[in-house]
Amino acid sequence: MMKKFFRFKKEELVLQAMVLPAIISVVIFSLIPISFVVISFMNYRLGSNIFRNEWVGLKHFFDMFSDRYFLQALRNTFIISLLDLAFCFPAPIILALIFNESPLRRFNKVAQTASYLPHFLSYVVVAAFWKILLDSDGVVNSILTLFGMIQSPVEFWTTKELYWPLTVVVSLWKGVGWGAIIYFAAITNVNMEVYEAAIVDGAGRLRRVISIILPTMMGTIAVLFILRMAGLLNASFDQSYLLGNLFNREVSYVVSYYTLDMGLRQLRLSYATAISFLQSVVSLILLLLTNAIAKKIRGSSIF
Repeated sequence: MMKKFFRFKKEELVLQAMVLPAIISVVIFSLIPISFVVISFMNYRLGSNIFRNEWVGLKHFFDMFSDRYFLQALRNTFIISLLDLAFCFPAPIILALIFNESPLRRFNKVAQTASYLPHFLSYVVVAAFWKILLDSDGVVNSILTLFGMIQSPVEFWTTKELYWPLTVVVSLWKGVGWGAIIYFAAITNVNMEVYEAAIVDGAGRLRRVISIILPTMMGTIAVLFILRMAGLLNASFDQSYLLGNLFNREVSYVVSYYTLDMGLRQLRLSYATAISFLQSVVSLILLLLTNAIAKKIRGSSIF
């Protein structure tokens, strides 16, 4: 028995070696840093021995909930994440269904390529593009002025009321095409015999989508929804950092940016670690809760 086991392991040695770098990466960048979460319960000083710092218990956790800037960042993070969930999550599903049902196959290929190309752009490039596009002298303001829709240029990125809708637009532009590819792959699992039988029975396009295609996609939708919910408190750092400014800071400042300010700019390392620890705990709770609900309702879950 043991001889057969070791022979099998020897045959799989190459495959195991391919996985080894990923395992080492997880240990170095995920498992080892977890042990340093203990500094969130201390007044840690940079460069000092971690075991020779003052133990303060839950002080940093109480401090963050009495800081109005943290509460502001927390509110913005939740609102932006919920907007993302409401608009950016279903959009790829709809786009994948449109591509699948459209008879214009040649046009579909061009549209698919154009829609997922922004995914490969750095967010720095994306932010620069949208800043130029929506500048007071940019294309959008020029068109609106040309058609007499506005009398003076709209300051899109300095008007705080416009920041949240604009983040949704930017997120859609950057991610909707790539998300559609995932759902389009899920559509390929549709049982074509059932689909063709529905056509013969006179089922319309909408009925086929609702009764055949969407149920087939539901497992993929459930998994991606669970993962999206788990990242509820970790969203929008790129947008906040690159598209936020002093004029819209009240609505653009998010928890991840706040953590960066506390940890690297003010060197409040214990406080920043406490915030990150809170984010991880909330993410874990949301992951487990959403997974349990999805498993109970649909029978589809991550674990």
